[in-house]
Amino acid sequence: MKKSKRTLLIILVVVVALMLAVSSNASAKDNSDEDYVFGLCGSEPCTERVMSAEALEFYDVYYEDYEEYFQINPKKWEYDPIEIDGKKLTFKSSNEKVATVKRDSDTPNACCVKYKGKGSATITAKYDGNVIATMKVKVKNGTCIDPKKLKVKFKQSSYVDPGYYFWPECTVKYGNKTLRPMLDYQVIASNKPGMQTVSLFLQGEYYTEDMSDGGYPIYVSEKIKVIPKGTTIKEISSKSTSITLKWKKQSKNTTGYQIQYATKKNFSDKKTKWIENKKTTKAVIKSLKSGKKYYVRVRTYKTVKSKKYYSKWSKVKSIKTK
Repeated sequence: MKKSKRTLLIILVVVVALMLAVSSNASAKDNSDEDYVFGLCGSEPCTERVMSAEALEFYDVYYEDYEEYFQINPKKWEYDPIEIDGKKLTFKSSNEKVATVKRDSDTPNACCVKYKGKGSATITAKYDGNVIATMKVKVKNGTCIDPKKLKVKFKQSSYVDPGYYFWPECTVKYGNKTLRPMLDYQVIASNKPGMQTVSLFLQGEYYTEDMSDGGYPIYVSEKIKVIPKGTTIKEISSKSTSITLKWKKQSKNTTGYQIQYATKKNFSDKKTKWIENKKTTKAVIKSLKSGKKYYVRVRTYKTVKSKKYYSKWSKVKSIKTK
């Protein structure tokens, strides 16, 4: 009887230990899987990367060693990224006939993947020996599309000049399929004010019949409007029949400034003053009524082929003449 009790106790201890071990392993796995993910171009989450074999052949001709760069990012950005120690972060491919991987020496939490041939592979990222992220890679016959049948719709009717070439947010459809930004395509536009043509680059599993669009831009027929960056009113003062206005200089991609002033808050009785020198940051509005409240606002403009493109208005300032 005592022996059977002892045996039962040993069995219970072993079962509990196994349960705790499984729970601990599951918890560790959950933490790693939940916290980090491969990110294409540093941002777009990527758990599976599909590449067109046809496009890769084209890339290899023009780029020789074509590689894609991935970063290890937190899945939830409210978490702080791990403090990366390059010696503790390692990458491995399960099938180097399909894809090889190496750590990017310039970015501590990044790697570059080179595609070698058709098939599948899993890229694993380990930190201090623990798996923190995995990504499946497939190289297969791609999807050939007619670029003329691509439908592109931009999210905004106009975009403020960010000071550099930028990637306007849009939806790209081919038939009933919606392509994924960064994974299936990229778009890029000039930041210069005016109507700009957008370039679209196919990537991933998509390519075109003549392959020229596989590495070079497809020009989107729908153009976007880029407007200059605005300005802000820094100081405003008044005398009996005049208002002196100072604003922040905005000389890049700017021709000049437009000032509006009115006695009504909705500017229904507005009057306009033009400043044609982009370096000017001060103006005096004269011939006003004494003891009257005025509302003032200012914006920049850029002249392109005799047409003016305006920034958004500054915040309205109000002041009373003396």
